[in-house]
Amino acid sequence: IMIINKKYRRDCAVSFIKWLSLCLLALLVLLAGWIYVGSIDADSFDDRGLLAELTPVPDVDNGYLLIAYLGGDDFSFKDIDKRYSLRDLASGQAWSQAAAENTLAANREVIEDIYRANRKSGFSTPYVHGDPMKIPNYSKLIDANRLLIIQSRAYVQSMEFDRAMLSVREALLFSWRVKSDESGYLISLMIGSAMQDAVVAWIHEMVSGYQLSLLQYHEIILLLEEIPGYQNDKFKNVFASEFRFGKDMMENMQKKSIKERLGFFAVMREFTEEDEDSYSCRELAYVFMT
Repeated sequence: IMIINKKYRRDCAVSFIKWLSLCLLALLVLLAGWIYVGSIDADSFDDRGLLAELTPVPDVDNGYLLIAYLGGDDFSFKDIDKRYSLRDLASGQAWSQAAAENTLAANREVIEDIYRANRKSGFSTPYVHGDPMKIPNYSKLIDANRLLIIQSRAYVQSMEFDRAMLSVREALLFSWRVKSDESGYLISLMIGSAMQDAVVAWIHEMVSGYQLSLLQYHEIILLLEEIPGYQNDKFKNVFASEFRFGKDMMENMQKKSIKERLGFFAVMREFTEEDEDSYSCRELAYVFMT
């Protein structure tokens, strides 16, 4: 019986070793296949031809370049009364005609540049090559659009409704240019939509709160009908852009050394909220392998 038990245990051990070897071999094959697939030329992954949909906009036609300075760290809107922020003036929550006029006068060049940007045939933010740190400062674009709303409000207060309508038209057009960004960034679509909603909210307030003529009312209706629908806002470019952004980000990470990659994830841990647990080793290993 002891001999039989010893032989049985030996057979079990041999079977376990064989099973473990097969598992390791299968894992090695899967890993080799993964590495092979990952080494295929990046262009072959684009089996739907998404990248071909992102056509570059020549600089001479690119309206964004006229306002690109808005995203600079050294740029700030000028001479704004500290008691009245752009947000408060644009929303009407804290209105001062004097503060509005001073703000508009101090930022006249910005408004003129927006008008010029609206007239360009293309509008494309720069290609950031998968680097999130290079994404433009969209908050400055939102504030620039608020300038146009403030301008329209100021004209309404002066009973210059026709000029107020022109400002509204420029604000809607500017929000659409950002929304239909030909670079296809999803955040551009979202920011542009938010800018458009702010303009429409002001239009609603203007129609419901002020006595417009029948002609002016019909002009507003026609203006709202000019807002492009999904078929014209280049939403399909978002799929191509997100694909390119993810591909470039992975390629950029692939070029980094192991030490640089680990340093990147160490920074990620610092961005977690104080009241939340930091990334676990399992999560870090998963993202690192991806």
